[in-house]
Amino acid sequence: MVLMYAQTSEKIKVFADASDLENQRLKTPFLFPLCGLPDWPGYPEAVLKEGVFDQYASQGRDFLQLASPTDCDFIIFPYDYQHDDTDAFYKERLAAYVQHEQQSGKPVVLFYPYDPEINRFVREIPFTNPLIFAYSAFQSSRPDNLKSMPAFIRDPLQDYGGKVAVREKGAKAVIGFCGFAAPLALPWGKYRLQEEIRLLMYRSNLLSILGKDAFHAPRALAVKKILGSRRVAANFIVRTYSAFDSTNGIMGKTQTKSATDFRREYFDNIVSSDYVLCGRGNGNFSYRFYETLALGRIPVFVNTDSPLPFEDQIDWNKYCVWVNENEIFRIDTIVQKFHDKADKRQFAQLQRDCRTLWEDYLSPEGFFTKFLPVNVSDEPV
Repeated sequence: MVLMYAQTSEKIKVFADASDLENQRLKTPFLFPLCGLPDWPGYPEAVLKEGVFDQYASQGRDFLQLASPTDCDFIIFPYDYQHDDTDAFYKERLAAYVQHEQQSGKPVVLFYPYDPEINRFVREIPFTNPLIFAYSAFQSSRPDNLKSMPAFIRDPLQDYGGKVAVREKGAKAVIGFCGFAAPLALPWGKYRLQEEIRLLMYRSNLLSILGKDAFHAPRALAVKKILGSRRVAANFIVRTYSAFDSTNGIMGKTQTKSATDFRREYFDNIVSSDYVLCGRGNGNFSYRFYETLALGRIPVFVNTDSPLPFEDQIDWNKYCVWVNENEIFRIDTIVQKFHDKADKRQFAQLQRDCRTLWEDYLSPEGFFTKFLPVNVSDEPV
């Protein structure tokens, strides 16, 4: 394959080395329109990513073109950024792009789609002033060049008739949750004891004082509060293992359910709820948040110092029930008050608006057409 640099000026001009675009190593999805979709069965990420970027890959050339380092708008580091100094190939390519940045003076764009919050090592990134997009970060210590990006998902409406099944408003808010919330539902043993202690420390505010990770503790506390409430109706399935468990989850080797059945139960729970509890897991972000919006349901967003995409453009309080960490103890009251404020027409429209927001801003094709400064509108949503 010969990669030519485009000559027109209407599209976003990006640079990535031809040798990187041609090799078989998995590229960052932003470049899929230029390098093609991977042969997913050859990658362990296939169970999560196959089918996610098909539409974007076919549409991306409408706004994206290759250019030389001197003519480009942005240099794109072609692999998802890793905090890993053991991969010789990766280290060599990282050094090569540092050189491209130094020689061209053009800004470098990095993508980091992993759990550990990137704030912990952002100062170790070797570029001068990169534009960084990450799933998992802390808002309070986020530098200006670090932006939030969505956790990209395959459109779940493909399995639900292609359009939002709007729920009628009832007197009580129905809050859904299907997933893992350690230590809840775990069998007694070392792991449960560890997570019980973590939850106790979280409730006592000791985790933040000691600088320890919260992991599932905020989610577990919210689940306990909602389950014990008479104000709202809980539609909960609390699992004994994570979707990402190496044995039982959708990527596991000996799971008792197929990945299809596992995911179907999860999405059925979202569709059969008015609102869906969305809180952090191992990383400070939530896949469930974006899946909820994509299915036309209203997230109950537990804010654990979590940045969200397009925070300067999207009024997130319009699209979700916002619950700060110090408000989890009254999460049921907050949700029911939100529910009571909307009439039946407004409640139905909000479900459609949540879906439209995902399509326009949070799907791969929606996000990637808007996320670079040269393409972002100043109009609030």
